Amino acid sequence: MRSCGIPFTEVVRQSSDVRVNLVDRVLRYEITETFVNRGSRVGEADFMFPLPKGAAFQDLKLSINGELVSGGDDERRSCATDL
Repeated sequence: MRSCGIPFTEVVRQSSDVRVNLVDRVLRYEITETFVNRGSRVGEADFMFPLPKGAAFQDLKLSINGELVSGGDDERRSCATDL
């Protein structure tokens, strides 16, 4: 993971899970990735997920130590714009 200009922390991907559903000729992917911070301080990183042309981004959820952290509409709009 890129360290965003701060000293590198030991954040590593522990697992990935991809589920695909086909409904009314539309594929919907649900992707779950788990990261572990093996370092001694808080880690920070950019999560980049490329989308093919014509694809749509619907939702992003973040869970930290089992607690769901969600952004407001501004953060979601910004994220969709960045994609």
